[in-house]
Amino acid sequence: MQSAYFSKFEYRKPPHFPPLSPLRQAAWHFCAGLTIGFLALYLHWRWTASLNPEPMIFSVAAATAETLFALGTLLFFYDIWQEGDTPDTPATPDITDKANTQSRPITRIDIFITRGQPHACNINEISLSSGHGQGSFRRFMAKLWAEPHVTNLYSV
Repeated sequence: MQSAYFSKFEYRKPPHFPPLSPLRQAAWHFCAGLTIGFLALYLHWRWTASLNPEPMIFSVAAATAETLFALGTLLFFYDIWQEGDTPDTPATPDITDKANTQSRPITRIDIFITRGQPHACNINEISLSSGHGQGSFRRFMAKLWAEPHVTNLYSV
């Protein structure tokens, strides 16, 4: 039997990237600052000297789009200005350590649906009557079997 195409990737670990050195971070900040400066110069020129008075609506729309692009670039630089990843923490050995675990009774309902006849459902009477007394589960129960119990139309 042939294995699934993704089985060879199941045990891969993500690569570890070292943090930026102070020199590389200073170079990044310099390049980002240079870009912001050129953006400011370009937007000043665009809005003051290059708007075409003939098709003014088109010129203003194009300049507005370029200004929004510059705003997006500023937000991008703000987002990645400082490397501040969340520190790695070891995984919890058991998920129940962090989960809200309350002891709740298990309600099990068996509904049997015949292929080709989805409206002809058979409901297991024993599991239905055992779940009837659990009022806290009523809003999660399927209307197919909970509603008749609520209105006392169905008795077991």
